[in-house]
Amino acid sequence: MNFNKKTIGSVLLLIIFSKAIFCFSNPISWSKETKSFLTMSFLGFGPIVYENAVSKFKFHDSFQVVNEGWFGKQTSTAGMDKLTHLHGGYFFVRGLTPLYEAYGYNNKQALNRAMLGSFLFMTVTELLDGYKPSYGFSYEDFIMNNIGLYLGYLFETNPDLSHLFDIRLLPFSTFETGKGNVAPFENERSMLNYKFFIALKLSGVSFTRDSYLRFFDIHLGYDVDAGSAGVDRSGFAGFNVNVGNIFREYADWKIFKMFDIVQVPYTMSEAYF
Repeated sequence: MNFNKKTIGSVLLLIIFSKAIFCFSNPISWSKETKSFLTMSFLGFGPIVYENAVSKFKFHDSFQVVNEGWFGKQTSTAGMDKLTHLHGGYFFVRGLTPLYEAYGYNNKQALNRAMLGSFLFMTVTELLDGYKPSYGFSYEDFIMNNIGLYLGYLFETNPDLSHLFDIRLLPFSTFETGKGNVAPFENERSMLNYKFFIALKLSGVSFTRDSYLRFFDIHLGYDVDAGSAGVDRSGFAGFNVNVGNIFREYADWKIFKMFDIVQVPYTMSEAYF
């Protein structure tokens, strides 16, 4: 796998973010307001620093708005990038809420700050795309970002819903470059290696929650393959292992929520239609 500057920058940003979360949530001398301010600052200015340091982003480039065609077959990713934006908003809301709770906020306060922080990060990132000649500000991406934020809010405020369903991303499911030989991290077509799906958790169904079936889910999703003739859009259904429920048998740590948002590769099976 060839790692370019953008890949290295993404990994470094993730490491810095992880370290920041650890530092913000532990020092006794820091107030929750200070931790919240630092986190919001990171979410707001992080994308700008990243673009300047890694992508050599220039602010004097003209701002442009583009129409990316939603899920059209002739678009670059046939809608996979739209689902990436939707899941991104959902991911940040559900991931930041327990972080703000760890700072000392109650659930409602934490969720409100998670919504604001997520909106800030996703919107700043999309506005920066408007100054990139090869991208542009996409109103479709902006809409999907906010749908993802709302879904994250909906799941966080409705425990019965989150006990029964999950919205998940399966990243690089085969650890390969896909049928279209799409190189991971090289360009936007690497999104074709992702899978997005809705999981019905058998642990949330009354007649299976006390059986071994609670460690499995039934799912329905959307997938795109790239080939010489273009992209091939498919729906898929199947079952997967609920990795989070397995870990929760031994400890009820909030970090296990990540397995409700991202599916571990090689733990699911699907049939295409």
